[in-house]
Amino acid sequence: MQRLLNGWLTAVLKHEWQIIGERTKAALAAAKAKGVRLGAYGAVLAERHMAQATAYAFEVQGFIVAAMENGAGTTRQIADSLNQSGFPSRQGGRWHPANVARALRRLRHM
Repeated sequence: MQRLLNGWLTAVLKHEWQIIGERTKAALAAAKAKGVRLGAYGAVLAERHMAQATAYAFEVQGFIVAAMENGAGTTRQIADSLNQSGFPSRQGGRWHPANVARALRRLRHM
């Protein structure tokens, strides 16, 4: 009996999710048809975060260059050097090779 009830509830929930998805798609299509620019604030926020990340890359540029001059040749070695020096990442956490690679890209493109 329990399996039957669980199966029935699962079917009802799946149907409800489908209805919600259809309503959401319809509402987005209607907004787009009216000329509403969806995600406008997201673009502004992304631009602000990019500017902050670029500014922080310039702040850590000296530390990255120093790590490279001390023999750190890979992003992992640079991240380890920054972590050992106690220098936090932009988010206040540890450095990882990906953080270092993004910082280096920002420094090269500016």
